[in-house]
Amino acid sequence: MSLQKEAEKILISLSESNETSKAFFVPTTEEQLDSLRELVGDKCYKFIDFYKDYQPNNISFLNSNITLIGIDDILSENTELAPGVVLSELGIFVFAVTVGGNVVCIDTNENTDGDPAVLLIDHSFIYFDPDDEAEIANIPSYLNEDDFDEEDFELNYENVRKFVYRIEESFVEFIKKYSMNQYDDLEKYL
Repeated sequence: MSLQKEAEKILISLSESNETSKAFFVPTTEEQLDSLRELVGDKCYKFIDFYKDYQPNNISFLNSNITLIGIDDILSENTELAPGVVLSELGIFVFAVTVGGNVVCIDTNENTDGDPAVLLIDHSFIYFDPDDEAEIANIPSYLNEDDFDEEDFELNYENVRKFVYRIEESFVEFIKKYSMNQYDDLEKYL
């Protein structure tokens, strides 16, 4: 059974066992799909295909303390809210959130055969004020700030990648493991 079919089977099973009687997935409109493509581009087609077939709705937090968000929320997270509005300019897009308000993102710069990497980013990682220049504000606690130079904190893609946690090299692999509840609390990596 292919990875996609296996994940699909698990997602359908989750949807059918939802205790709240609300659908875990809702239909995606062509307008939503076009907006998502416009936001992230066409090169991450496995991400786009997932949202075409499985737009999340009311998915509970699993062991990972992550929930997937729908397309309307993805658009809002990446065009109106920090850190998404800043990260999206670097090709990194929010598609899920943690119970603590942190963000899970695809990295369109790290993309293999239409399948982007998945990153976990602390909500306080970037300082953002619309009237000021955004900057890296907080790095993970397991890193020593004194080990880095001032230019390491300039906001650019290379510096962001130095400081954020890569959950998976593959969105498809992330969805498979997420749907099978194989992640423990991912916020421990922040």
